[in-house]
Amino acid sequence: MAAELHQLWETAVAPHWMALRTRMEADITHRAQTIARHGLSGMLATLHPRVLWSDDQLSLVSRFQGRVPGSTGLVLTPSVFTTDLSMVIDSVPAPAERQPMFAYPSRPGPDSGTGTGTRPARALPYQPNANLDRIEYDSVSTTKVWLKMSNDGAHGAAHFAAYANAHRDGGPWQYTVDPDSPVSDFFNCGWLYGNGAYDLSVVGPNRFLRRFIGNTTQAGSKVAVTASYAPAPDTGKLAVWFALANHGNSPVTFTITTNYYRHDGPWTHTVQPGSSVNDWFNQVAYCNGWYDFTITVDSDDSWSQRFSGHLETGSASVSG
Repeated sequence: MAAELHQLWETAVAPHWMALRTRMEADITHRAQTIARHGLSGMLATLHPRVLWSDDQLSLVSRFQGRVPGSTGLVLTPSVFTTDLSMVIDSVPAPAERQPMFAYPSRPGPDSGTGTGTRPARALPYQPNANLDRIEYDSVSTTKVWLKMSNDGAHGAAHFAAYANAHRDGGPWQYTVDPDSPVSDFFNCGWLYGNGAYDLSVVGPNRFLRRFIGNTTQAGSKVAVTASYAPAPDTGKLAVWFALANHGNSPVTFTITTNYYRHDGPWTHTVQPGSSVNDWFNQVAYCNGWYDFTITVDSDDSWSQRFSGHLETGSASVSG
């Protein structure tokens, strides 16, 4: 076995090891700089679409359920051999119990597109999308945050799951969305359910993720972001569009930051009261369809929305 592993190393890995090591070291440097600028929570929030950080608790979106004691610590390891997130834990407690480990895909290099380690990917028959549609103030104790999930221009049904990351128990809530047949559902974030605060995620196929964080009693309740997919005016290729709306009485500056796949930005837009601004991002033209953005506003530090996923064009792509 040792001889075969050595031969595999010499043949498949060694010729590329310097480039792979450089990429992983660059990822570690980037994460350290993010911690220095935005704290540990800022780094964890952009580590991977399935890693969620809220109320000093780290969660992994998975079909398995479990809890790891916080006293054991956590090891974060960048990898160039995976395009998804892996977690390793000791299933049976022992005197020499190892710390749990997250192996996450390292950031792509500046000239690598979606990065070394990608592989061909077939076109998928669905195009998931989800937005925070509206907020309803029904009574003194009930405030409804409505989420709208859609599957536009698709040829097959898409499955979604919604998670409450904080402020309430229960879930996940499951939805099957047929092509061009949006589905909406609400979450009460009123009395006993956050008292206005909410933190909701929607996950779907092919690394699709939305995360909506805010408070219906704060200034962020007066802004709205709607994600959609349409051709870009300059390239004609499918792009991610964001409609940034300000329903308040004062100007609001929106900041769009890339978490993955791109190295430019951030992009800022100041939107006047009662107005909206549209912006688009050429993810098919430049990133093989993959996108991952977080949007914040200067009027409310508690408000943010994250949009991550892949644009389907009917043609083959690469893994993200």
